Amino acid sequence: DREGYVDAVVEATGLGTGWQEVTLAAAWRSHRAEAVARVLVVAADARIAVISDVDDTVIETGLTRGLEFLRLTLLTEVAERTPLAGAAELYTALTRRPDGPPDPVFYLSTSPWNLHDLLTDFVTLRGFPAGPMLLTDWGPGHGAFLRVPAERHKLTLIRQVLADHPGLGVVLIGDTGQVDPEIYATVADEAPDRVRAIYIRRTGGLPARRSAEVSELAARVTAAGVPMLAVDDSIQIAEHATRIGLLQESAVSAVRAACSG
Repeated sequence: DREGYVDAVVEATGLGTGWQEVTLAAAWRSHRAEAVARVLVVAADARIAVISDVDDTVIETGLTRGLEFLRLTLLTEVAERTPLAGAAELYTALTRRPDGPPDPVFYLSTSPWNLHDLLTDFVTLRGFPAGPMLLTDWGPGHGAFLRVPAERHKLTLIRQVLADHPGLGVVLIGDTGQVDPEIYATVADEAPDRVRAIYIRRTGGLPARRSAEVSELAARVTAAGVPMLAVDDSIQIAEHATRIGLLQESAVSAVRAACSG
């Protein structure tokens, strides 16, 4: 489009499993451009995919706090950004496979594409497993606060991941800062056989009314057959994931150590 974004399905053959580098070329009239892109090829025998919110789930962004978001985004170096304790160790453990490449992680955010490099650098620097960064476009005509509303954006992308990888189960991780609980509950209602677990982090200063709403929603989804848990930290996720067979017991120790450090 006129802002320089391209959204296209490209057919490719001969790519191995895991991260690959491919050269993309585009031509329009007398103009031609090329770029090298990193592409994730999901293994045919992958067990699960972690689909995780980014804002205040992986990294403190203050997205729902206006000026705080701008301060953290524009005035804070990547190396100084704060990861949520134990999250990198948790995601690594959830996707680790002893006999093959890691299972995939998809990072989902309503942050703008302009922050792609910043967020990718943060993920690498803080030891999170690499994964596609699925962001959105901000600008006039895009709905709430000049962007696509979170529910529409995230639901569209989660449904696309499920459609692109029909044999893959998913673990959904988000927080209470936006509408992640409601979005993930919708996915669980639509595809209960695909969702292995849902984890919602409680953000700081959560009003009692909102906390009760999330707890009630989690109880309903769990009763319908998809485990959904509202948690305060990565340790609670790791302990629950161990109980339902998503993690080995040894992984909990690593997450505890990261949280206490």
